[in-house]
Amino acid sequence: MRKSSRKTMKKTRPKVHAAMLFLGILVILALSTGWSLSNEPADIRAVAHPLGDAAGHGNILDRGHRELAVSFMMKSLYARPLEIVDIDQTASRLADDLGLDAKKLARELKSERSFVWLGRRLPESRADAILKKGGRGIYAVQEAQRFYPDRRDTAHVVGFLEENNGLAGLEFYYDHLLRRGSGGMAAENENMEGHLQLTLDLRVQKLLSGELGRLLQKTEAPSGSGIMINIKTGAILAMVSLPDYDPNYYWDSSSIDRLNRAVAGSVDVSGFQSLFGFAASYEGVVAGEQGELAALKMALRREHQPKPRRGAKWFRQNGANLLSPELQVWSEEAGNEQTSMGASFGLFRNTGIDLPETLSSLPEQSGQTSPLKLLTAFAGLVNGGIGITPHLGEAIIDPCSGRRVIIDRPQKLGLVKPLTSKKIVELLADASRSGSEVLFLESMRQIVAVTEDLGGEVQAADGRQDRYQTVMIGLAPRQEPEFALMIALDRAVVASNEKTPMRSMGEAVIGRMMSLADEKIELLSPEIMAASEKLIYTEWLSSKIFEKKDLAAVSSSTGQRVMPDLVGMSLRKALRNLQQLGLKVEIVGSGRVAAQKPESGMNICGDECLLTLLADEIG
Repeated sequence: MRKSSRKTMKKTRPKVHAAMLFLGILVILALSTGWSLSNEPADIRAVAHPLGDAAGHGNILDRGHRELAVSFMMKSLYARPLEIVDIDQTASRLADDLGLDAKKLARELKSERSFVWLGRRLPESRADAILKKGGRGIYAVQEAQRFYPDRRDTAHVVGFLEENNGLAGLEFYYDHLLRRGSGGMAAENENMEGHLQLTLDLRVQKLLSGELGRLLQKTEAPSGSGIMINIKTGAILAMVSLPDYDPNYYWDSSSIDRLNRAVAGSVDVSGFQSLFGFAASYEGVVAGEQGELAALKMALRREHQPKPRRGAKWFRQNGANLLSPELQVWSEEAGNEQTSMGASFGLFRNTGIDLPETLSSLPEQSGQTSPLKLLTAFAGLVNGGIGITPHLGEAIIDPCSGRRVIIDRPQKLGLVKPLTSKKIVELLADASRSGSEVLFLESMRQIVAVTEDLGGEVQAADGRQDRYQTVMIGLAPRQEPEFALMIALDRAVVASNEKTPMRSMGEAVIGRMMSLADEKIELLSPEIMAASEKLIYTEWLSSKIFEKKDLAAVSSSTGQRVMPDLVGMSLRKALRNLQQLGLKVEIVGSGRVAAQKPESGMNICGDECLLTLLADEIG
């Protein structure tokens, strides 16, 4: 028996040596490369060391350096149960600070997991205190947290992040410049990343947002958009879309609420067809293609245009549109040219704005385009013939030195010649009935029928409230326009034989907006910007946005399916948790759950989810 045992030991000894040698090599590799044998989730392994300023995204600032999006580095705590000497004592010591039940925490630490999340994205001071108490087996990892201090006011412009990736708005478009460590291109032949400074003025944005909200209430319109733009440079000072959403809780909003109607909505352009048609005809005259006789004929046609009846506010066009006097049909012949000239004026092309923008699926013949495309094309007719690209990004600011690098944009050719633009402004100002220094143009496409009395005045049919898709553009100053304010409402209740609420609003606020836009902005030092960030951090802590919602409470109060936290579970246990949700599960890899889509706590909108698995640790 002993001889047999000795023989067996002699045979197995080389295998043991080989196994020990292999494990030794693995340990050396782990120490030299930082590779872990545990099956921690990918995000832990990727950021296991403090990253400091190398992590997260740069801030997004308005033109006055007011923070619209800020990143804070948080600490998440996790445990490696196999390294903990006394699990019961450790659980008792940490439970109160973590807001957990000590017995439940102990059971988790004694489970089959090789790691356990203790708390995600905790304030640094709190995490450090818990970490100090924790002892052996308790670790921290840094994670970036994005905060949007102005909540809904700039949501459609700024957008939002998910897992440190820009998914909407400027967060998506400038992700390569805002992401620290990306080496994005901020200017020609210059690598730079940092804070993004906008042309948008938060004060103008808030003013427009508030006024647009009141307009929707007054006109019973379900949605609308507004834009304030410098038509000489293309700089956007405000862009609002309603309904809106809170980007701090973007998952609680619908895709309809997250739609930026200023960029992706649609408005009817047929009310402006005479204007674009006249511009096309007059451009040919200025170019000498039709000669002096053609110019004389156009002047005569202008003299014989029907003048507005005294006291009338609106005119009927083609039986479908109601136009303000400034958009009176100038020439039937000129108006017919709009269809062929619309594309060249940019009515149906992307504007080049630094926001996600897709070509409209509507054909040009439909006469529908986005509010921004219409405003951009119109600006090119009245700004002296200057080609503009509407934009929000102004410069990249180095967070350390405060140095600004202006974001380059290719120049555009003008739409019309300066003489044509000047003539259009003269004709619009001549037709205007406004006594102010602001020129307004309004077009309303009726949705509910109206009637017209014998004198040509528009009246409501059968006393019904008529609804319209409305577009208003205000220009200021009147003689040499520099700024344009556009308001578009969907299904608005408007009395067309009175001054519209849109015009009243425009007259009340455009002067204030211009004053704010003309204020000189002083550059702030990095120290002042850092102090401002500290104040926002305090606000963020008090908001408790970082705290996880109780999934059961969320499910019961909203009636929506909420994704549970599956990270660290075995595949069998994860599938058991998902079974009641009726999801189709796609599995990548093997072992335990290291990552999941949708993320923990998110409302489940579809019927699929993705689980990424990592192999169990060796040993």
